[in-house]
Amino acid sequence: MIGAAFASYGLFAGDKGCRWQALVLTAGVSRRGVVRDRFLALLIYAVPLAAVPALCGVATSDGGADIALAGLGIGTYLAGVGYACYANFSTDDEVSLLHGMLGQFVYIAGGAVVTVIMDALLPADGWPLASAAACIAMGAAVLACAFHASRSRFSALDL
Repeated sequence: MIGAAFASYGLFAGDKGCRWQALVLTAGVSRRGVVRDRFLALLIYAVPLAAVPALCGVATSDGGADIALAGLGIGTYLAGVGYACYANFSTDDEVSLLHGMLGQFVYIAGGAVVTVIMDALLPADGWPLASAAACIAMGAAVLACAFHASRSRFSALDL
C-alpha cells in the first residue's frame, strides 16, 4: 500500500514544479493520454510489488486465509495506484496524498469486512478464493473509478 502511494508520488514529484504537464500538452499529447500513460506506468511498477508477496503467500499457504490475504494485498495495490494518481491529478488545494492514504485504509477495512462476511457465508473450502477474487475486484473498481475521476479532473485543470 505504501509502496504504491510513494511510487506515485515519486513519479509525479517534479511534474508540478517544472510544469512538465504543460510542456507535454503543448507537444501534442492529449490530456487523456497523459492520465492513461501515468496510470499504466504505475501499474507496471505496482504489479511486481503486489505479485511477489501474493505469490509467496500462496506458495507457502495451506489453502486457507493466506489466499484471501493475498487477494486483499493485490486489491490494495490496485486501489493505492488509483487513489495516489487521483490525488496527483487533482489541484493542490482540494486533494492531497493524505486523502489517498485515508482512502487506502477505508479500502482495507472494506476488504476485511468482505473477507469476514464471505468466511461466514461460504463453505470452508471455497471462501479463500472467492474472498481473494472479491478483494481484487474491489481494488480494480477503485482503480477504474479513480482513472475516470482523474481524467475529468485533469481535463478541467488550468495549467
